Order: sequence, then structure tokens, then C-alpha cells
Amino acid sequence: MVKIIDTNELEVTKLNNKVKFTIKKNKFSFFYNKIKDILGKKTNQFTINAKNIVGLNNFLKSNTLNYNQAHVLFEILFTQIKDLESNKSSIGFLELSDIYFIDVNESEFYFVMLNSDKIVSLENDEFEIKSPVKKDDLFFSPEQKKLKSFPFKLSKKSVYYSMALITLFSLKKFKTKQLILENHEETIIGTPLYWALERCLIKDVENRTLLYI
Repeated sequence: MVKIIDTNELEVTKLNNKVKFTIKKNKFSFFYNKIKDILGKKTNQFTINAKNIVGLNNFLKSNTLNYNQAHVLFEILFTQIKDLESNKSSIGFLELSDIYFIDVNESEFYFVMLNSDKIVSLENDEFEIKSPVKKDDLFFSPEQKKLKSFPFKLSKKSVYYSMALITLFSLKKFKTKQLILENHEETIIGTPLYWALERCLIKDVENRTLLYI
């Protein structure tokens, strides 16, 4: 048996082709309830048949996503972020390591955010950053990159920018944010994913939206 995740909130183990989830008592029950809903489960302890479960950061070391996989990644993140917002919460900042790829078979797979450590409370659609975050800023929103003094309030829309960048990075790795969407036009132009990403990548946070149709 291999332990994939072992925190105060969640334990995930893998034995052969079975992945076992144990959700412990925590203050973010709504977050884990949505995970259960995505995976089609109802109890706090359940097992799914899967060939593999791996952090997206590790998966992308030797892989990229095709359009269908990127669509699933964005759609599930969209669902999780919207559910957090309905519970007056959001994610302070989003990283590849927060997301896990669960590979059931060729036609069934999931990309699910499993880390609740970065959940923040919203007040008037904003959350407070009290201290600098030490991380690679490749997926920072424009307003996150401008942070110089603390505490500072950020819009809930900041994470929209980050999830769009992560989706694009999963399709084709990059080292700069410049012309990112344009570099993917041949692959995704005109698709629902393209327009959703474009709305998320608006630099003016007031005009940025999370809409997937």
C-alpha cells in the first residue's frame, strides 16, 4: 500500500488498482462533499478502481494533456471553485500540486483539487493576504504579482486567472505568460474552452469572469 496523501483532513492510499479515500472531520466539509459528488460517492470513506493517482505537478513532468483532458481539468476546477464561492470561500493561490489526476481508464478520468489548506473566507467577494506567499509566480494573477505590502485584499477572481494558466500549461508548457493564449490557438481556438480561458485571462480583475458554456 502506498500513501498518496496523509493530512489531518484527508488520507488517500493506493493498493494495486484500488484507491482508498478517508475524509476526516474538518471545518471544510462542503469542500470534501463536492469531491465526493464529483467522484460519485456519498460516504466519507470509499474506494475507487483506478490505474493511477498522481499530483498534476508530477504527471506533467513527462506528459501534456490533450484537448479532452484539458476540458475535464478546467470543468472540474470550475465546479470546485463555484462551489467554494457558494460557501463564501475561495482559494488563496492555486498550484499544480494541489490538483490530482485520477486515471480510471481511457474514457474515465478526473483532475480534482484535493488540498484544503489554501481555502480562504470571502467577505464582499474578497479575501485577505496577510503575508507573502513563497512560490513560483508562473501561475500568479496580475494583481498577485503586484503585492508588495501586507495585509492586502484580493478579489475572488484572482484564482480564475491562475486556473486558466494551469489549464494552458497542461496543454503546452511555457516559461512566460506573454502571448500564452495565442500560442494555443491552433489547438483550441473557437472551442468553449478557448472562450472560457479568454474570459479568465482578462487582466482587469473587475471584468474577469468565470463562465463556461
